[in-house]
This record gives sequence, C-alpha cells and structure tokens, in this order.
Amino acid sequence: MDDVCTSFCSRAEAESSMSRAEEIFRDAGMELHKRRISGDADSEANVLGLLWNPATDLLAVSVPGFHVAKTRREMLSLLSKPFDPLGVLSPWLVVGRSLFQRTWGVGCTVSWDEELPPQLQEELTEWLTDAPDRTVWFPRALLTNDCDVTYHVFCDASKKAYCCVIYAVQGGESRLLMSKSRLAPLTPALSVPRLELMGALIGARLMDFVRQALSLESLQVVYWTDSMDVIFWLKSKKKLKLFVQNRVTTILQLTQAEQWHHVRGQDNQADLGTRGMSMTALEKCDLWWRGPTFLRQGPDTRICCGPTDEADSLQPSQEATSEVKLQKPPLKLTLLTTRSDTSETLPFDITSCSTLTQAVLRLAWVFRFVTNSRLPREERRTGPLTPEEKRLSLRFWIREAQARAYREETNAATADVILALRRFCAIRGTPALVYSDNARTFRALLGHLPRSVTWKFIPEAAPWWGGYWERLVGVTKKALRITLHQCHLTFEELSATMYELAFFINLRPLTQGDGEDLLTPAHLLFGVTSIDGVLCPTLKECSISRAWRHQKRVCDHLIRRWCDEYRNALRCWSVSPRGRPSRTPRVGDVVLVHSERPRGRWPVARVTRLLAGPDGHVRAAVISLRGRSTRRPVSRLFLLEAAD
Repeated sequence: MDDVCTSFCSRAEAESSMSRAEEIFRDAGMELHKRRISGDADSEANVLGLLWNPATDLLAVSVPGFHVAKTRREMLSLLSKPFDPLGVLSPWLVVGRSLFQRTWGVGCTVSWDEELPPQLQEELTEWLTDAPDRTVWFPRALLTNDCDVTYHVFCDASKKAYCCVIYAVQGGESRLLMSKSRLAPLTPALSVPRLELMGALIGARLMDFVRQALSLESLQVVYWTDSMDVIFWLKSKKKLKLFVQNRVTTILQLTQAEQWHHVRGQDNQADLGTRGMSMTALEKCDLWWRGPTFLRQGPDTRICCGPTDEADSLQPSQEATSEVKLQKPPLKLTLLTTRSDTSETLPFDITSCSTLTQAVLRLAWVFRFVTNSRLPREERRTGPLTPEEKRLSLRFWIREAQARAYREETNAATADVILALRRFCAIRGTPALVYSDNARTFRALLGHLPRSVTWKFIPEAAPWWGGYWERLVGVTKKALRITLHQCHLTFEELSATMYELAFFINLRPLTQGDGEDLLTPAHLLFGVTSIDGVLCPTLKECSISRAWRHQKRVCDHLIRRWCDEYRNALRCWSVSPRGRPSRTPRVGDVVLVHSERPRGRWPVARVTRLLAGPDGHVRAAVISLRGRSTRRPVSRLFLLEAAD
C-alpha cells in the first residue's frame, strides 16, 4: 500500500472520514498506519515522495547532498536525484539539464565514463554551489472555494528551453500551482517563435492535466504569452505550415483562441524557467512563487490594462506572417518562383481558359516574362515558345492538380508509417530484414528501428527491383477493386474482410508439394502444420444475421478472386535479352545515366563500385553523379560511344 493524500473542508470532517477509514480497514483485517491531519504537532513526514510538515501544512522538495560529477554518467545520476513532480524547482533544474545537454552537442565527444571538459566542470560546480542539502518549502493547500478560483497559465521560451507556469488566483492572492520546462532540441534547431509555440502547447496540456487531476468541472482559465507570433497563429484563419498547423490544432482542441492574451516580457515569470537561476535566488524570488503583481488586482485590470496595452502596437515577426499563404495579385514574381504545398496560390484562374492548351501557353508566356526580367538584355529569350517551355508549363499544372486532388496523401509526414510499422510488429513480431524502395518516408524510419532490424533499399530509379512484392500488391488491389467496388461494408466488416484476406495470402504455397509437405508463410508466422482446420468453426445459419452472411459471401468471393488472380500471375515468362546493356560497365568507366530528359541532356557519371546479386551477376553500380555517390541499375547506365 502507498500513501493516500486527500483534502477536506474542515478538521472535523477530516477526523470523521479518517475514523471511518480505520473501521473499514479494521473490518478487512488491515491496520491503517501513518495517520496525520494538518495542524497536528507531529514531526516532518514523507508523503508521495515529498516532505510534509503537518504543523505548518507545508510541503518541501529536498535536494540531497552529492559530490560534483566528473563524468557524463555521474552527471545524469546527479540530475535524477531531486524529486520535483510539481516543477517548483524548474528555474534551477533547467540549468543543470542544459549543461548535460551540452555533453551531446557538437565539439563534445566524451563517452559515458570519460572526464568532462574543465570548463563544463567549472560551470557544474558553480551551479551546485548553494544547492546540496537544501530543502525548499511551499504551501500544501492551494485555495478554498473552487468556484472563485481563476487559473493563469504563463508560457515562454528562449533558445535554451521553453516553460509554462500555472498560478491559482482567489481573493487577491495568487500561488504557484505547477510548472513544466523542457530543453530546446539540438536537432532540428527550432526558431524562437516556434519554441514559443511549443511553450504554449505544453501550457495547454499541463492545464488539462490539472483539470483532470483536481476533477474540476467549470474552469476560469487565462493563458498568457509574450509572443505575438503565437497569438497571431492561434487566431489565424489561413492555412499554416505543417509544423505550426499541427501544434495550433492541438492547442485549440484544449483551449479557445479568446483565452490567449499578451503579457509584457518583464511580467512573464515563465521566462525564469527558460533561462535559469541559482537556488538561493529562487527561494527569494517572489515573482516565481506568487506571480506578477497584476494577478492580485481586479479581473478587469488583469485582462484589459497593463499587460496587454502594448499588444496593439506589436506586430508578428516575419516568420509568423510567412507561415500564412496570403492571396497575392496575379502575375507576381513570388508566385511563380515559390511552390505552394497547399496549392492555394496560382498565377491566374485556370478556369478562365477554355482548354488546357490555352492554359499551358498562357503560363509559358508568364514564365518567359519572369525569366527575361532576371537576365541581362543580351541574354533574354525572344521568338516563339520552345517545347521545353511548354513542357515546364504543363508540368506546373499537373503538379498543382495533384496537390489539390491528393492533398492528404502528400501531407502524410513519417508518423503514420511509424504507427503502421508498430501495428505490424505488434501482430507479426519484429522482422529481422525489411526490403523497400527509396521513398523518403522509409529513409526517415531508420532512426526509429531496433538494432536487430536490417533495412535494405533497392537501387534508386529502379522500381522493377521490387517486382516480387509489387506483383503481389497488384494482384491484391485488383481483387479488391473487382470485388468490393459496389459492396457497402461498415468499417468493422471491412476490417474483418481484410484480415481474413491477409490470412489467405499467407497461405499461398512457397514450395511444391501437397498437404503437410507444402510450405507457406503461415508456417513461419503462426507455426501451423496443416492448412485444414486453421479457420474458426462454421456457425449455424439460424444463429447469424443476414448482414453477417452477406459479409461472409463478400469475403469468400474476394478470396476466390484473389486466388484466381494470383494463379494467373504465376505464369512463366520467357527471358528476353532486349533492353539489357551490351556489356557490363567496369569500375572507372564514364557512363550516361538515363533520365526523363532528352538523351542529349542525360548527366554524365563515373562508376565507382559494382554491386553483384546472389547469383554473382552484376545488376547495379555505385556511381559518382554531380559530386555525390548514388546507386543505379546497370540497365540505366550507357557507355559512351568512344569507350573501348
């Protein structure tokens, strides 16, 4: 059993409840220990990891004594000793955490047990000068009547960290309730406006945690930030960039945009949790423990006066305004040279053109004008449009049409693939080897995999190298398209159908034979020794509904269709030498690399290494292309005509 800490409105109610609790424990054959009530003349006691003085009703965070760390391992142990669940020591702890973060930065290559650089040890010693064997006391009881309490959340950020602090205000008094600070990431480095947004995000989440922990029904909450960028993003109706949009959406799910207000930097005590301070200064800092003075004034003064006067004169930074894609007049230069991910900004309305050819020609002339405006007079293009200019214009419209039609697919960032991989590993187990193409989403997963997993990519610009899995995917898609295109299934019915289809796909034969001699993927995944009897038993017709029978017929039809398509895909194809290179390039050969451009504009590269397959034949090569190393299949490499 652990400690239980509850609150009551009066001492009499507390004593009555404790007596009742002792009776309940006694009836269960258990004895209640460590019974204490606020006001008892008892010595200090531990409650939920904190010190508690019942006589004064104060809680305390204790910093144990320790020696100065000399290695990274000792430094991590030192930072883990102070137990501060409420974050009252955040301005002091953030300094030590920042020092530990520097051991992972550029220029610091010490291992876990190597001695830290002398300068870092000096800063660590200075930070610990007045901290060991220290106890910081603060009131346990917050305030009395929840109906009259207003909660104020302050958020701030610096290049070192971002922080949020919550204060409870009632009857002209304010007290620190809880705080939370986090270090700014080293990579990728975020700008200060984005760090301010991260501070607002943890502020909204921390206030939601307090609401759930204290079981508060109706809340009066005011959120403060000294960043006009954050307020601008929260109240913007335009489409924002992905990083900002995701965090703004989360904040607005927990708060309302009208709850956010601007505060002067000198009145934002969350700044203390981002820059840090010594333990002695923290204990004496009234701004940290009680908040700014305007909190203890009237509500009209808090919201309408001092802290927000300068908000009207302040403007968001250039970064904040650049997050929003504003509608510009037609034919502006910036619209033609900057690609919009949301495809909301176009040079002109394409629906004003009667045909696609007219839209392509009009845009090509616009491109010609923009290009000539940047070049000297003697280098400007004249005459009719070239095929290359028309091709660029057509590709622009195709790209914009794809951005409009497949916006959700293009915005799907790496997190969705990580979740899909986690679901796969939870069901099938962690794979030892993964094959895939060279999509950037798959490349981004490399840092999220266990060390036991090996991920192999096929050569770039060679999608046919994945033919042995693409064929299976194509067969499955065709069966789904033919079978389910007119079926109206619920999500649960569709899920059951897909799982059953996946089961039958894993029952495809891998070797020749019949019965128990047949090897299938199911033997490796589930350990079954026979195909018969692996499905669930058949239910009686009278005990199932009409909808279930319909879904079962759909599933059976889908499985039969997939089996037919799969058998058709297993036909043997004759080997044709057409399309193969006349001879395999050698290391050091200069080759032309096939691309979508005309042959006269194919890039030139040099072969640096040959890659052979399991059969010993060279099927790919590592080449040096434009100063970087990449891979290409040998069928895409063409020797120069002057080669021997």
